Amino acid sequence: MRDSTRRAAIVLCAAAGMAAAGCGVVDTGVRVSGAAPTPSASAPQDGGATTTRTLDAVAVLRGDPGVSETVKDAIARPCTEGYGAGWYPMYVRYHELPSAGVPVALVNVQGCDGEVACTGGLAGYVYRLWEDRAERVYTTADGASEVAWHDGGPVVERADWAAGSDSEVCPGAVTRTELEWDGARLSETAGGGN
Repeated sequence: MRDSTRRAAIVLCAAAGMAAAGCGVVDTGVRVSGAAPTPSASAPQDGGATTTRTLDAVAVLRGDPGVSETVKDAIARPCTEGYGAGWYPMYVRYHELPSAGVPVALVNVQGCDGEVACTGGLAGYVYRLWEDRAERVYTTADGASEVAWHDGGPVVERADWAAGSDSEVCPGAVTRTELEWDGARLSETAGGGN
């Protein structure tokens, strides 16, 4: 095996190992190209996404009075160095709420520091996508959680450091709590996490 092929195989194995441990490289999703750092509406859709509506996540967060100044400062400009250079420190996934048929965007904001992304970041939001606007219907901003899609529905994932970890930067486990739709907003189920 040639050295370049061997190095590529080692990198792929290391990445797979980190993903299996709950860690991975930052999945930013909102990239800036060219000289002018302007917000980008392009964000990758998740493999199970069913909605065709999208949003300019940077502009939506900047214009939302319910988003903290800390988060707005974090997305004031794209990251300038490292793995995330040229990307806003956030990622977006699109889905449709089961049984309600409501299109939503899951938006998680992380910092530009470091290459490893574990559960948690600055904040996570779920926006309902209307024809002409986006409406925030859920927020998690405790610094150790994010919004995700699991088993066909929205959840909030929280880092579980009590479970122990082989890594100094990633928790040993995550706790998932389902989010329920009441027709207007999402809220955490009373049963807690799993």
